[in-house]
Amino acid sequence: MKKNFGMVVQRPSPLYTCPGYKVWKQYEGQPYIVFIDESFFEFFQLNSRTGYFCHAATAVPEIEYDSLKAELKPVFEKYKALTSPSEIEFKYSEFRRLEYSQRHHLALQIKNVLVKHGVAIGGFYTPLRAFVLEKVRFNLMDDATEIPADFNDLYISAVDELRGMFHGPGQSGILKNLLTLPFQAFSFFITSLNSAFRVVYDPRHSSEDMAVRDELHQQIRLTEVLKDLIAEGVPPNYYLGFDATKTSEQEIGLQIADFFAGEIRSFLQNNQEFMSFNATPKLITPTSHEPVNTVMEIDGHLFKTGALHKMPPSLRNRFFRPDPNQQTVLHLFRELFAAGILTCYSSWGQPRDLMIYEGTIWDQCE
Repeated sequence: MKKNFGMVVQRPSPLYTCPGYKVWKQYEGQPYIVFIDESFFEFFQLNSRTGYFCHAATAVPEIEYDSLKAELKPVFEKYKALTSPSEIEFKYSEFRRLEYSQRHHLALQIKNVLVKHGVAIGGFYTPLRAFVLEKVRFNLMDDATEIPADFNDLYISAVDELRGMFHGPGQSGILKNLLTLPFQAFSFFITSLNSAFRVVYDPRHSSEDMAVRDELHQQIRLTEVLKDLIAEGVPPNYYLGFDATKTSEQEIGLQIADFFAGEIRSFLQNNQEFMSFNATPKLITPTSHEPVNTVMEIDGHLFKTGALHKMPPSLRNRFFRPDPNQQTVLHLFRELFAAGILTCYSSWGQPRDLMIYEGTIWDQCE
């Protein structure tokens, strides 16, 4: 790469700087269960500028799951005492109605149980406007270097294209696309521990779930190719299957994933600066100019992967301090984020990783 492209660095691997790494390392070689749940609002019609979709994943060492369920029962009883004795599962929609002191107290107890049992979490937040702008960016790659000031027609066209791409059954067309990121992220995270995993997904409709399952099988085949290039030591047969037959009432792991989907969505909606900081309509391409470019080495060659930004201390501290507006308790769980990363979009439609312990923001190359 030429010098006028700015500083060039290998993309950081913050996994080893995470406080949770020593705990996760204890379960090296042990199979995991990855529970994935979702939170969304006005997303699937693609016609809302305020809609969103959020996946959350909770990865539990299988050997710890029964013990984790037993230790969460007293917490659930306290939750029922604060909400309603008729509650049959832990729901974020009810949790968020509690007073902040009550939420904080319950969350701290949940956090202590999850840490004790080697749990890792992940969050993948997609504002609908940014999701459509990602498509706008893609469509402009051959003809422009940035999104124009007046992009309304381009936005409408992108929505029409997305509707044509994401057909059924049900909402499976969009879900397959959205689930790719958490699935691949946890594939690489768990296999970095030389472990295998299976996915448990909150069921929607049988035909829709089957389409999503088939897409994940396709992703595994792609990952098999990628691991041969960039990930030595990935264990064979590391994917143990996809299960969408158990409801959240039956699986406490799905209830915890629902909790994190709500908390992550609330955290980012109340801290929009994580998505707006250094966001730009300019396209990030293999030949574009950024102050700090990140690269990946594949087969002896360097390929640009994105742009790196230093997170301002005032922004980074929001992961480490209580929310002054008492809207979220996510700061209590920062050490559980797999590889120390929370994933979202920039406000201009760039897929973005917030690297909590590195104090950096990574925007993906187009």
